Amino acid sequence: MNQAFSGYKKILLSIRSEYPHLAGCFLEILKTLIFLNKLLNYRGLKENCSMKKFIPFLVWGIWIIPLMLQSSTLQQMYNSAAAGLGYDKIVVLEGDSVYLGGLSITNQKVAIRGQGAIIDLQGSNISASGNAVIDLDGCVIINGNSALYATESVTSRITQCTFYGNQIAIHFMALSGMIEVGNTILAHNSQYGFACEKATARVLHFIDSYENLQGDFMEWCPG
Repeated sequence: MNQAFSGYKKILLSIRSEYPHLAGCFLEILKTLIFLNKLLNYRGLKENCSMKKFIPFLVWGIWIIPLMLQSSTLQQMYNSAAAGLGYDKIVVLEGDSVYLGGLSITNQKVAIRGQGAIIDLQGSNISASGNAVIDLDGCVIINGNSALYATESVTSRITQCTFYGNQIAIHFMALSGMIEVGNTILAHNSQYGFACEKATARVLHFIDSYENLQGDFMEWCPG
């Protein structure tokens, strides 16, 4: 493979390492690049052939743009979700997909089963208030402000999730509720990994929290 395509391969593999749950998609992109490279070389085209300049755009047209256009919002998935297992809504996501935007619930019991899906909050959050229950499993949550934000009497259980590139990963201010977080990564958030009031009831275990710029854990004292 020539130097240019080796560069494309390194970029794709780097991206795939950050988003392992989209590995299948990135593998297909790489296959497309290799095929196009072989096709052009087979036809005897020179290294600096102008057609090769358009290959990245062609790949975007074949794979990336359709993936973006097919993205559903988290709100759409919530609206179409059914009740079950004691929840008002069980939101089941596709593991190789990206879901856009946030979600707000009050006094509802909601579970989000990510199966490795990416939730791109686009500057918003998943917020819960009142006597809500919000349980997250297998979600990769990025680009939020307070990615998970809870107040009042909310109860939450978070397992096998990744919070990456948000402002605050988990911002739990429910004074009469409780939160359990386990087997979860909180990384590269611009403020805190986990932040709560001093009186917040919480159980935290097997958390990998690192490179959160203002602190991995933060506890506020009232008054």
